[in-house]
Amino acid sequence: MLSGKQFLSEKLVYKTLYILNRFSVSLYMVFECLDYIKPAVEILSKRMGRAFYQIPSPLNYKRQIQKAICWLFKAVFNLNYKNKKPVFFFFISELKAIIYYNRSVSIAECTRVHNQGVYGRTYTYWR
Repeated sequence: MLSGKQFLSEKLVYKTLYILNRFSVSLYMVFECLDYIKPAVEILSKRMGRAFYQIPSPLNYKRQIQKAICWLFKAVFNLNYKNKKPVFFFFISELKAIIYYNRSVSIAECTRVHNQGVYGRTYTYWR
C-alpha cells in the first residue's frame, strides 16, 4: 500500500490472485513464495561513540511476512514505473521469477539484508 491507497492495493491483489487461479497457480504457492523471500533478521543502526554500527536483530513471524510483502510490492511498482503496463502483469512475473527461476528483485533484497546481518553479527551484543 503506497500513500494510503489501500483500495488500489487490495484490487491489485485480488485481480492477481484471480489470474493466478486461472493459470492453476494455487494460493499455497504465493505463501511459499513469501516464505522464500522473508528475512530472518532486521538491520538496525546503532551509534556507539562517533561511529554507526549495523546490528542485526531477529524478527517475529508477522514482521517477516510484512517485510516480504513490502519488498514484493516495491519490486513490482519499480518495474511498473519503467513500463506502463497493468501492475498485475508485473506482480505475476515477479512471483514466477521467485517460484521458478529463484532470482528476482525481492530475492536480491533479501540476500542483501542477510549479508548485512552476517557482516554485522559481531556487534549483536550491543542490541
